[in-house]
Amino acid sequence: MRSDKLSQKKQKAAKVEELKRQGKEMRENYADRQSQQPTKPIFRAPAPSKPENMEDRQVRLKWSRKKMKISPSEHSLAQLMQAFGKVEEVEMLGKKGNAALVTFISGKSCAPCVEAYLESNEMRASYVGGRKETEERKKKHEEEESNNISSTTSQKDDSMGQESVKDYQLRRAAEREHLLRQMEQDEDDAKQSISEVGKESKQPAKTANQRQPPSSFPPDFPSTDEFKACKTPFEKLNLAESQILKPLLSG
Repeated sequence: MRSDKLSQKKQKAAKVEELKRQGKEMRENYADRQSQQPTKPIFRAPAPSKPENMEDRQVRLKWSRKKMKISPSEHSLAQLMQAFGKVEEVEMLGKKGNAALVTFISGKSCAPCVEAYLESNEMRASYVGGRKETEERKKKHEEEESNNISSTTSQKDDSMGQESVKDYQLRRAAEREHLLRQMEQDEDDAKQSISEVGKESKQPAKTANQRQPPSSFPPDFPSTDEFKACKTPFEKLNLAESQILKPLLSG
């Protein structure tokens, strides 16, 4: 009997050792598999964002009691401002009952609120505190840049227009001078041909190739009353020039 009990104890002890050995092998195998897998990034919660200043989340409302049929209350203003974002608080200001301070949950709701009432005749919205000064400086800077760009563009357009008019005036003066010189030349040629008329009777007649070309002065003008009233070709030329250039100058 004792020998049977001893053999059973030995068998149990052997089984325990075998289980321990198997457990150790399983842990080692698991550790090897984990070491071969790529390391997963450790999740970290995002750092809390810097809380917004309360003034950056506020707008000041002011309305005209004469133009608004019903004077708004804190509740009605809160509902009205919900169109721009979640409202945290509405506080009536002053004793006149025509102003209130609205605090939004997010400062991003202030800009659309202010822009929505820029041209309203009943209510106006404005920034509060330091943001009001910042937005006013920003708006002033944008207006100055816009004015500078408009001024530069206008100056360029004016200079281009002046140059075109100047070029036209120079071209017109050159053409006028050319016409005057041509007229003087034609007059000289006419006088010379008249002075040579007396000599033609004493000299042999010239062949067709030797004859002077017919003078182009004075040019042919329209046979209207205005041109008939002109006494000299020069007056007729001035009249024709004014009629031709008048539509160009008026355009």
